[in-house]
Amino acid sequence: MLKNKLISSAVGIMVFFSVFAHQAPNPNNDSERRSFVVIAAFNLHYNAKRYTEYVRKMDLNAEYAFNRQRQLYYVYAMVSTQDDQAKDMVWKLREKEDFGDAWVFRGKLLEGQDVPQIVKVDLPPDISTVTSENTYPSADNNATKTSEKTDSGSTVKKSTQTSTSIPSSKEIKEEVTIKEPVIKEKYKLYVNTINVDKFKEVHGTVDIRDHQRDKKLKTVPSHKLFGMNDPNNGNHSIRIVSTMFGYRPTEKIIDLTEPVNDSTSAFVETIGDSIIVNMDLERLRKGEIAVMWNVYYFKDAAIMRPESRSELNSLLNMLKENSKLKIMIHGHTNGGSTGKILHLNLEDTEFFTLSGNHIEDVGSAKKLSEYRAFTIQHYLIAQGIDESRMEIKGWGGKKMLYDKHDPQARKNVRVEVEILEI
Repeated sequence: MLKNKLISSAVGIMVFFSVFAHQAPNPNNDSERRSFVVIAAFNLHYNAKRYTEYVRKMDLNAEYAFNRQRQLYYVYAMVSTQDDQAKDMVWKLREKEDFGDAWVFRGKLLEGQDVPQIVKVDLPPDISTVTSENTYPSADNNATKTSEKTDSGSTVKKSTQTSTSIPSSKEIKEEVTIKEPVIKEKYKLYVNTINVDKFKEVHGTVDIRDHQRDKKLKTVPSHKLFGMNDPNNGNHSIRIVSTMFGYRPTEKIIDLTEPVNDSTSAFVETIGDSIIVNMDLERLRKGEIAVMWNVYYFKDAAIMRPESRSELNSLLNMLKENSKLKIMIHGHTNGGSTGKILHLNLEDTEFFTLSGNHIEDVGSAKKLSEYRAFTIQHYLIAQGIDESRMEIKGWGGKKMLYDKHDPQARKNVRVEVEILEI
């Protein structure tokens, strides 16, 4: 399936590249403004390299380089001194399912031997100056957005960020490498969670557990350096567990004192004194079910709390990633009593706030759970997902995980997503 998809994606791009070939400006001409058609940005050098190899299978002439200011590795499909040529390439790439977020970066990137192999760290505040402009969507959410008209009359969103003085490549590599977060614990770790189908970084949290005692030690964000002390369990072993929504659970076991050995060398590497744990995450398969533990509702309502947005958007990304994916949204409640229900009507898009536009009704727990599944379905429809790809079902309290008086009873109130087709 992947092979066929790569071939189909390559056909249109190959035709386009016959007109817009990879442009190579004179690297010695610092006054030349270069426009990079960027298709992805990564925190880790390893990921940029891996993704570049992946897209090259589509016959895209991809390369990667380091954006010193943003501390990100950019994978780009084209570099040119002609802005219009780069823009045309972006619009063409955005027609492809895998490159909908392509954008133009104008400025300087460190390429070739200058690309540092580091974990993302903070730059000192006094390093600056290069002018860069991005044609959105962009990786920089803090940039100032403006608009300009193209020759065809369409509007292109831009952002401009200006900074000052560029040190030499050697100076940049040295400063970037040593400016790490202050970590007091004995060991430095970095969990690199990757969507193994698309080779894109997956951001979320993972649990660190004492492997011997099966005790949770801490929860940490992926793609961020963090500290760990020895668990003092006899063999210095920890287990890193990922249960990120939309992916199959996965775990890795490492010995902090000898992280890279015969059993771990396939997924563990070290950069300086940092331990990098690479975790390939697989999407859910047909028939599997994921629980949306981080989607919350107001009491007696089918209206979600604002903190539900993050996990909802994980589901949205999963549906956007695979246009053939179809799901069933299951709603569950704690018990089966009848009572007041506040829910949306068909035109209501106030998914995260209680307002006078909602409908107040009386109904069963089953009806409440169905309305809650309906709310998620209509949120996804509002984001562009076809209704035909989603079914809903309300169970009320028929499938509770705990007795309704149990201390864990709150977990009975949940939404589950079942994969119907993939």
